[in-house]
Amino acid sequence: MNEAICSISGEKFIITDAEKKFRTNIGVGDPILSPAERQRRRPSWRNERILYKRKCDATDKSIVSIYHEDQPFPVYDQHYWWGDEWDGRDYGINFDFGRPFFEQFAELFQKVPRLSIINKQGQNSDYCNYSQKNKNCYLTFGAHFNEDLLYVHYASRSNTSADCYWLHNSELCYECVDCTNGYNLRYAQNCHGCSDSWFMKNCRGCKHCFGCVNLQQKEYYFLNQKYSKEEYERKIAELGLNSRKTIEAYRSHFLKFTSEFPHRFMEGVQNESVTGDYIKHSQNCFECYEMHTCEDCIHSYVCDENYNCLDVSHMGFDRCELCYEMIGCSGNFDCKCCESCWHTSNTDYCSMCFHSEHLFGCTGLRQKKYCIFNKQYTEAEYHELRAKIIAHMKETGEWGEFFPTKYSPFAYNETVATRYFPLEKQEALDKGFQWRDETTKNEPQTKSYKIPDTISNTDDSILSETLVCAVSGKDYRIIPTELKFYQKMDLPIPHLCPDERNNRREILRNPQVLYDRECNSCKEKIRTTYHPDRIEKVLCEKCYQGVVT
Repeated sequence: MNEAICSISGEKFIITDAEKKFRTNIGVGDPILSPAERQRRRPSWRNERILYKRKCDATDKSIVSIYHEDQPFPVYDQHYWWGDEWDGRDYGINFDFGRPFFEQFAELFQKVPRLSIINKQGQNSDYCNYSQKNKNCYLTFGAHFNEDLLYVHYASRSNTSADCYWLHNSELCYECVDCTNGYNLRYAQNCHGCSDSWFMKNCRGCKHCFGCVNLQQKEYYFLNQKYSKEEYERKIAELGLNSRKTIEAYRSHFLKFTSEFPHRFMEGVQNESVTGDYIKHSQNCFECYEMHTCEDCIHSYVCDENYNCLDVSHMGFDRCELCYEMIGCSGNFDCKCCESCWHTSNTDYCSMCFHSEHLFGCTGLRQKKYCIFNKQYTEAEYHELRAKIIAHMKETGEWGEFFPTKYSPFAYNETVATRYFPLEKQEALDKGFQWRDETTKNEPQTKSYKIPDTISNTDDSILSETLVCAVSGKDYRIIPTELKFYQKMDLPIPHLCPDERNNRREILRNPQVLYDRECNSCKEKIRTTYHPDRIEKVLCEKCYQGVVT
């Protein structure tokens, strides 16, 4: 192991032998930033949830985009961008060995048209981003193969659900976090194979339960106590769970109730030799988070089917292998320092390139090969120039480093980085990041509108009202499909705007930081996202399995 000093934070960090070997094999040197600062830098190039109305710069058509209209580069409607009317190579430039690489790439980046939103093969799902093959979905992000979802962040193969965070193969779910194979669930977290239940955490195979924690294969339980079917149904009927005030009261009570139970040191399923949190079906993954079916990865975040990767974020759904310092990519092989590139191989320092190979420093290319700075070369010319540019980047200290945040097309508070590393405006500006102030226009007449406490007292007239978030003060609206969902589920209209509801779900998870502490039962050393000063009882896997019932 080697010790290094982060050039931004000044903090010491460790470079493990495995990391050093990986970087040596792909021809890059030691990093100048700590793992945390590298993780901040990559997501500062990814806007998932902030959408704008603007004009397509090719057709003048009104479109939905992740780019504000004040950005200097052209933004094209999805259909036009993917069409044959333009070619990214028309913007190609020569590399100038008298200037830094990133400075030149930024100039190219400002000229080449950008895809308005990443929403592939969607049907009636225009307001979705980083989305693939969704149908009838609205304000749903990082989601694939879903139908009839509303306000869901990260989902796959789910339908008819709303206000969830990390939902998989589930149906009729509301306010659920990290749930798989769920049906008719409300306010559940870390549950698998559960159904027809309210307020659940860390449960498996349970149904007809209310306010339960750490249970397996149970039915008709109320606050972890067994009842007969008749007793349980009578208690549920008496709760008045169609009232927003009642639901909020039980939600607050349940959050306190869960703190009294032992906590598993990490969320994981069928893993071998892993450290991190929320890891499933993976092996040899270290300091990783939100990983599914991955192998031999280090410092990786939100990945699916990644193999032999280091310092990557939001990757996968199609196999990625031998990737380094990447974000928002899928189906990649032997690639370095790319963002939003799908199905590429032997590609370095590229942005929004698709189905291509042997690209270097390119943006906005499709089905191309042997291009540098969007300029076409022969195979021999490409490899000769590429080697010279890499040597130049080594001299300038750029080779092996991801794109600097200052060249990102997004303000810091528009990006995923704010989720992991929240900053106030002045803090961000002091660090050299961009910031975009919100321009919210509240309509005076909406202030007097009072949201009904139950859905039975809510009629279609609410669709014409502009509601005001009880926490942030932001305006928000109810759309017809949303109202139908609440009516079907007998749920009250939410009094928080979609962003505030999503924030409330995200904070149910621990920060992505690992600490050394002891199992509160057997005293075995564990690596966990629970800080040693926290009061929860945290158990190793063996001890935790001994207390679940």
